[in-house]
Amino acid sequence: MEGLLACKRRLEEDGAVRDRVKEAVKPLEGDVRRAMCVVATIQDGTRAVSPQNLRDALVGAEGPVTCAAKHFAVLKEMITADNFYKYHEQWRNHCSNLVLAIAIMVWMETDRLVTIAEVETLLGFRAAGDRTTGDENSRFHLDLEDFLYGLCGLPAELSRFAQNAVIRGDYLTSLRVSKFLHDLHAGFQLLNLKNDGLRKRFDAMKYDLKKIEEIVFDLSIRGLLTSPPTSVAAPAPAPQPTQPPPQ
Repeated sequence: MEGLLACKRRLEEDGAVRDRVKEAVKPLEGDVRRAMCVVATIQDGTRAVSPQNLRDALVGAEGPVTCAAKHFAVLKEMITADNFYKYHEQWRNHCSNLVLAIAIMVWMETDRLVTIAEVETLLGFRAAGDRTTGDENSRFHLDLEDFLYGLCGLPAELSRFAQNAVIRGDYLTSLRVSKFLHDLHAGFQLLNLKNDGLRKRFDAMKYDLKKIEEIVFDLSIRGLLTSPPTSVAAPAPAPQPTQPPPQ
């Protein structure tokens, strides 16, 4: 009986912690919805969105990423190194969606892929300038698979962004997106993905790559993509009229 009573106490304690974690995760749902609404604004084909406007909307004083960092700080107080993966499922999808929003913001600003350290800093998982890995830095960290799931959403969002940029008359963005997505796909090919779900998401990238290739091809055959300037040889001097020989 003593053994069963001990099990009963542990189950009650676990249930109490799970309920507190569930309540702490609820505000993150609103943060994620707001972040994805901001991401949706870049898909509006009728107006251009500057990188600065996107950053201000995402990580400003009331931006969803900033608010999410505050809510993660509350969650961190409840999680220990022993039970991180016990409750991790409750917020992992929120992390992946926030990774996607941050990755789009960083690409628009710098034309490069965000790093996991940058995401952890923005979400408050680590202090700015801290270069240790998530597991070394804290009991609460950004799981690597959550990060990769977020990156898998980039091809779909950026191919749509390129398509809508064409509607605005911005044709060169398609070239930027095409180069970035091909580099991203090549990088994923280097990974030995064991997670079946993650592998399927990676395999689905090829359809978005095909879409952006078709956009670039269509613009090319229509002559709407201007090639970079090339050096042009100086024209030869005009021939001088010959003087008639003296008589």
